[in-house]
Amino acid sequence: MASTVSERVVVVGVDDSAHSYHALETALDLFFIPFKSNPQFKLVVIHARPTATSVIAVAGPGAVDIIPIVEQDLNNTAELVKKKCAEVCSAKSVEIASSEVIEGDPRNIMLEAAERHHASVLVLGSHGYGAVKRVFLGSVSDYLAHHAHCSVMIVKKPKKKNCSVEEIRKAYRKLSLKVHPDKNKAPGSEEAFKKVSKAFTCLSDGNSRSQYDQVGFVDEVDHIQRHSNRGRPRRRYHTRHEFFDDEFDPDEIFRAFFGQQRDMFRGSHAYRTRQARDQHREEEPNVAVPSCLTIIQIIPFLLLLVLAYLPFYEPDYSLHKNQSYQIPKTTENMKISFYVRSSSAFDEKFPLGSSARGNLEGNVIKDYRNFLFQSCRIELQKRRWNKKLPTPHCNELHDRGFVDR
Repeated sequence: MASTVSERVVVVGVDDSAHSYHALETALDLFFIPFKSNPQFKLVVIHARPTATSVIAVAGPGAVDIIPIVEQDLNNTAELVKKKCAEVCSAKSVEIASSEVIEGDPRNIMLEAAERHHASVLVLGSHGYGAVKRVFLGSVSDYLAHHAHCSVMIVKKPKKKNCSVEEIRKAYRKLSLKVHPDKNKAPGSEEAFKKVSKAFTCLSDGNSRSQYDQVGFVDEVDHIQRHSNRGRPRRRYHTRHEFFDDEFDPDEIFRAFFGQQRDMFRGSHAYRTRQARDQHREEEPNVAVPSCLTIIQIIPFLLLLVLAYLPFYEPDYSLHKNQSYQIPKTTENMKISFYVRSSSAFDEKFPLGSSARGNLEGNVIKDYRNFLFQSCRIELQKRRWNKKLPTPHCNELHDRGFVDR
C-alpha cells in the first residue's frame, strides 16, 4: 500500500548489532509519539538475513555438510533480532506495523523494501568501518545513500567517554608516532606533538580529566600562575617506564613510552622546558637498540611464511558433490553415495576389501546419519508452523533403519 501524506512510512534496517538497535531507538525518538492513536508515520522493520552459503563460502570442501547447522543458527538470530526490536519499540510505546525477515544481500533487500513500502525515510545504523573495511566488506549504508529513491538517515552510535587509562595510553602511543616532528615533516607537526602530549597529561589524571570534562583546558595564564611556585612539591604522573611532572616535556613523555632510544628518530628537534637542568646533563652515548615496533611489524610476515609451508589437510571424501569432489562412490553397506577427488588415487589409498576402506565407509555412514539427523531436526521445527510441510530426511532416517518407527 502506497504511503499517504497522513501516514508516511519509516523503514528501519536492523541486524544483530548495537549500531542498528541505536538507529532504531533514534528513529523512534525522532518520528514517533508514544501512545498516539493515529500516528503520522508507519514503522516497518526489516532484517536482512544472510544465506548459509554466503556465511561458509570460504570454509572448504566439507562446508556443505554444516549448512543445516548454519541455517538453524541464522534462523535463531533472526528470531532474536525480531524479539529485541519488539522490546525496543514496546519500551517507547510505539507499534511496529510490519516486521520482516528476508534472506539475501542486505543492500538489495533494503533497496527493494524501501521501494515496495514507498518509504519516506530509510534509517540505518553505521558500523563505523574504515576505508579498507568498506572496500572489502562493503558498506550497506553507503550503497543505499547513493541508490535509494528516498531520504536515507545513517545513524552513528556515539563513542563512549569513559575510556580506561590503558586505552588512553594506547591512543597516545599510536598518535604520537604519527605526529612526532622527526618523523612527520608536515608544517605544524611540532605544535601537534605538543598538543598530543598535553592532552595525554590531562586525560591520564583523574582530577584533571574531570576538570576538562566540565570546563575544558585550563587557561594558559592560570596554568602559569598555579605552577609559578617552585618551592612546592610537584605532582608526578606515572607511566610504564618513568614519572613526569606538571611542567611536562613532550619529548620526555614520548621517551617514557618508547624507551630511552635517543636515535629512534634522527632529527634536530628536541624539547626542553627545563634548560638549566639539561645543560648539566651528561650526554649519553648513542646506542642502537632494535625497535619493538619493527619486530612486531615483522611477526605477521613470519607467520605467513610458516603457514605457506605447512601441509594443508584435505578430506578424503565429501557427502555432497562440489567443484573439488566430483567422482561418485558408494559404500558397500547401505549403498550411501559419496564423492572423491580422484578415483585412481582413492582406490590406491583405500583398496576394495581392505580394512582402511571399511573404516572409511564406516565414517561415511556415520557422517551421513548425522547429516540426516540435523536435517530432520530442522524439518520438524518448520512443521511446528506448517503441519503440511514434508519431512524427507526424517523419512529416510526411518527407511534406512537409523531410528525406529
